[in-house]
Amino acid sequence: MRPGALLLICLLAALTSPAAAAAAAPANDDFAAAEVLSGDHAEALGTTDEATSEVGEPDHGGVSAGESVWYRWTAARSGLIRVGCSSSFETVIAVYRGSSLAGLTGVGTDRSGAQCSSPDLEFRAVGGAEYRVAVDAEAGGGSGGFVLTLDNETAIPPNDDFAARASMTDLGGNAFVLGTTAGAGREVGEPAHGGSATGASVWFAWTAQRSGPTELYPCHGDFHPVIDVYSGSELTALTPLGSPGAGASLDRGCSLGSASGTRFQAIAGLNYAISVDGVDGDWGAFELRLREAPLPRIPNPPDTLIRKEIKVHGNTAKILFTARRGVEARYLCKLDRRRFRPCASPRTYRGLRAGRHRFAVAAVALDEFGERDPTPAVRRFRIAKPGVGR
Repeated sequence: MRPGALLLICLLAALTSPAAAAAAAPANDDFAAAEVLSGDHAEALGTTDEATSEVGEPDHGGVSAGESVWYRWTAARSGLIRVGCSSSFETVIAVYRGSSLAGLTGVGTDRSGAQCSSPDLEFRAVGGAEYRVAVDAEAGGGSGGFVLTLDNETAIPPNDDFAARASMTDLGGNAFVLGTTAGAGREVGEPAHGGSATGASVWFAWTAQRSGPTELYPCHGDFHPVIDVYSGSELTALTPLGSPGAGASLDRGCSLGSASGTRFQAIAGLNYAISVDGVDGDWGAFELRLREAPLPRIPNPPDTLIRKEIKVHGNTAKILFTARRGVEARYLCKLDRRRFRPCASPRTYRGLRAGRHRFAVAAVALDEFGERDPTPAVRRFRIAKPGVGR
């Protein structure tokens, strides 16, 4: 409240006699004629003298047959709004959402029992949303002049505007940023993120390091944000690329693991604009994570080596093998026309028939790609007939 406003109201109330009171009802007596307020710090000088209660009007704070007047205020941005009302009588302050008496939804109510004191009412405002404020009197509490104030003192995020997008730093395929939409609003010409007409959005900028499917998703925070991604350098000429709720895969460690993110096809070297908003203007703190397209797969199959000569003793053959380049691997072995089967070194065959045999082995890498040696190592050996030298 402006300095001296409280004292002014008290003096006016003390000096104004009932006979001098205006006979006409206040101009904003009816809901449809609500006085328009604007700005982060709105103030109105009003009176409830000769005010009435309309048919269908809610009982503000449980007070029936009151003497109410109405105000209409649209929040320019989100934030915690402090409502104050200094008067010479016992006041009731009620805040609503809705465009008709029959469709009002209560947001908050406060009743001030002491004269010339301020009610203690706060509510969470949504950027772009319209609120209706009723100032009424306690039953039998009289009427008179008052000063009504609405104050949004929530700090504006530095990246509230598109032109002030905050950078998301690439961390080698992933990125993350902490932020808040508290105190944010919507700019003229800004897209309706998630299809919501009201909102509290902040902006980020990110440059793709490589092309491919890229995911954005929320992780931790006190609300479920709506995430949209755009290409373009002008707010009024943005092209949406991802769809909120597109089913991006999420980290199991995220406390918002049930919330879907946004997936889009990134092109290396291009700049993208990312907005964080809330459903129907919901707002709060968040952590935003980005998972870039995976690195291109580079085939690197292992090379299989049969070590030394095959040891043959009678009708038994023992074979040693390994994978070169220090690759950890599993192995597949094949003898003659049999199929490749899992095996380990050394591989021993017993009861072999006399004659020539062909052994083949292929290493399969134990990395994320699981590459198999396309050219198995091959070695031939001979089993001599009983009583015949090799």
